[in-house]
Amino acid sequence: MDAESVALASTAAATMVALLTTDAWTQVKKEVGGLWRRLRPAEADVVVAELGRSRDEAAGSPGDSAVIDALKAEWNARLIELLTAEAAAAELGKANSALEALLPEKPEKNVSIRQTADARGGSAVVQVAGDARIGDINVR
Repeated sequence: MDAESVALASTAAATMVALLTTDAWTQVKKEVGGLWRRLRPAEADVVVAELGRSRDEAAGSPGDSAVIDALKAEWNARLIELLTAEAAAAELGKANSALEALLPEKPEKNVSIRQTADARGGSAVVQVAGDARIGDINVR
């Protein structure tokens, strides 16, 4: 699996988990259920039920980063498994775009960043203070 697909699965999982306990829950369930119904219909109802379980876990542990991280890892693994089919990547991209549109806008913060580096002996340093693209890898 290529790095772009792995990054897409990770982003989608984080977006899904972030939206589990919001008003966007119905749309999350619709998008995730629809994705599985298109790609693995026999598993769709089980996956939607497990998504509901994840929602209950997230709601029962508000602010618990360990629970949120575990849910992200669980859904990331499920999405990576689903992406083993080549056509799935395009479908996941569509579903993720729909879900990301539901995330609340984050206000810009006044952030001061100071970076220093010292490269010696023919080494190279790459510093990024925002979004970047290095080959096929997106850094956010």
